[in-house]
This record gives sequence, structure tokens and C-alpha cells, in this order.
Amino acid sequence: MIEDFSVFIGGFLEQSVEDFLERYTALRSGRLEISTREGGACHFLTNKVCGIHPVKPANCRRWPFMHGAVTEEWGFLSMKDNCPGFDPQATWEQFLALYEGEKSGRNQVQIGT
Repeated sequence: MIEDFSVFIGGFLEQSVEDFLERYTALRSGRLEISTREGGACHFLTNKVCGIHPVKPANCRRWPFMHGAVTEEWGFLSMKDNCPGFDPQATWEQFLALYEGEKSGRNQVQIGT
């Protein structure tokens, strides 16, 4: 099944859907996802800037407030340990406070180092 994001991102990169899927995606737990470079960083993240920002997938638009990270501390810890964009010193309590501020429009999110 071709995921919707592949059409938008492939077009944005001026690549065919097939080329995009072969080069930048991987099947994980039965779901098609954007693959990562060695070390775990997204292929499209350069100097902490998303190279496909106008067409990035829904999960990326929700970052860093992924469902598992705001509902379970272990989800936050997993993301913090595996995502190069997270401050390794950040606590779940700080993260939740930022999330609440973001939901209410009180602050701009800055979790990265």
C-alpha cells in the first residue's frame, strides 16, 4: 500500500513515488515509515532543520508531542534516548509542562539541544 505521505514528499523532492519509497522508506511493525540514517537521524534532518517541512508526515508535525510520549513516561524516555533532537537532560515533568503550554498556545516549543 502506498502511503499518502510518499506522494507529497516524492513530489516535493521531484522524485517518482517508486524512487522515494525505495530510497527513503522502510517497513516497521507492518507500517511504512521514513527510514533513518546510520545513528538514527531522519534522512531529511540537517543541522536540526527539516528539509521536507512543508510536506512532512503527520507524526513529524506532532513531534515532539507524540501520543506515547505525553501519556506514558516510558514513551518519553524512549524518545529522549533515541532522538538526537532531544536534550538528554530534559525531564518528563518539563516535557509535560511544555506540552500543556503548547496546547494552550502559551509557549513555543524548544526541547532540542
